[in-house]
Amino acid sequence: VLEALGAGAAVAVPMVCAGQIMGSVTLEVRRDGHSWAPEMISLVRMVAEVLGAAIQRARAREYLDATHRRYRQLADMVPDMIVEADAGFRITYINRAGLDLLGYTEEELEGGLTAADLVGEAAVEVLRRDFEQLAPSGGGRIGSWELRRKDGSALSVETHSVATVDASGNRVGVISVARDVTDRQRVDRTHRLAALGELAAGVAHEFNNLLSVMSAQAELAQAQH
Repeated sequence: VLEALGAGAAVAVPMVCAGQIMGSVTLEVRRDGHSWAPEMISLVRMVAEVLGAAIQRARAREYLDATHRRYRQLADMVPDMIVEADAGFRITYINRAGLDLLGYTEEELEGGLTAADLVGEAAVEVLRRDFEQLAPSGGGRIGSWELRRKDGSALSVETHSVATVDASGNRVGVISVARDVTDRQRVDRTHRLAALGELAAGVAHEFNNLLSVMSAQAELAQAQH
């Protein structure tokens, strides 16, 4: 093929990506009988290695981006809140359910939210201690938090948090799945109040019965005199 193109001499080195030949780097000259210096052949090999590594990185990045998009699509289908934060407690992602519950928009999230915006400054230190206790590999940590919506109202959630790690296994952030239990707490509170009301009514009834007995005994004693 190279002869048909008019090449008198050529050196070709394969570009290898993940153990597969993806192409080649070819250097050609028009003169017949050209002798290639070892330095030139080494240069061509170096160029082939660099290009092969670049292709491999580009493919890995493309795969990572596709995986990331699929993860975000799945997360947006979950009815519970999913929150990602980095080691500095800057919020990097909240799924659709979480944004709706908290009252924020994606633009406001991109503008910069921190854990302090959600739990308040006073609770950040507790959050930091919890983060430090998360094992880089493990079942995570379960907790209960009072979050603050954008409008200032309270949102009670139960959370399950796991650490995110880098390639070396170091903690670089946290992912939390949070379930809104505000309504359940309201129902529980109503049930507790109802039970307390029943208890109070029972105590009042027994007290009234006691007063009735005491009153009857007092009247009987007065009549005997």
